[in-house]
Amino acid sequence: MRAAPKYDGTGEVAVAESTPPRARALQGVGAAILAPSALSLLARSFAEGRARNRAMAAYSAVAGLGAALGLVVGGLVADLISWRAGFFLNVPVGIAMVALTVRFLPATERHGGRFDVAGALLATAGSTALVFGIVVATDIGWTAPATAGPVRPGGAAGRASPHATAAVRQP
Repeated sequence: MRAAPKYDGTGEVAVAESTPPRARALQGVGAAILAPSALSLLARSFAEGRARNRAMAAYSAVAGLGAALGLVVGGLVADLISWRAGFFLNVPVGIAMVALTVRFLPATERHGGRFDVAGALLATAGSTALVFGIVVATDIGWTAPATAGPVRPGGAAGRASPHATAAVRQP
C-alpha cells in the first residue's frame, strides 16, 4: 500500500520521485489529444472560406504565443515560486477555455458509430513498442535483444493496424 503524501509545513507536499515525470507525461497526453481536437472543432464549426481562415489564423497565433510565452512564464514561475507551481499554470487557462467553448462553439449533431478497438490497440501498441525500442537502442545498441524485442512486434503491429482499420465500417 502506498503511503499518503506528507505535508512538510513549507506549503509544499512531499511526493514520490516518480510523480513529477508522470504528471508531466499526463500533461503531454492531454496536449496530444487537445491539439487535433481543437483543429477539428474549428474546421467543423466554421464554414469554408473567410470565417474558417480567420479562426485558423487566430488558433495559430494563440498556439504560437502560448508556446513562446509558456516557456518564459514557466521559467519565471519555476525561478520565483517553485517548479511544482508550473503544473498548475494550465488550470486557469483550461477553465477559461471551457467557459469560452461553451459560450461560442455550437453543439454538433451526434452520429452513431462504433469505436475501432482492434485498430486503436494495434496502432497504440505498435507505436509504443517502436518508440520504446528506439529509446532503448541508444543505450544498449540496435542488436541487443531488448531492442529487437519491442521493435519487431511494434513494426508488425504498425503494419497490421491499417489492415484492421480497413476491415471495419467506421474506423
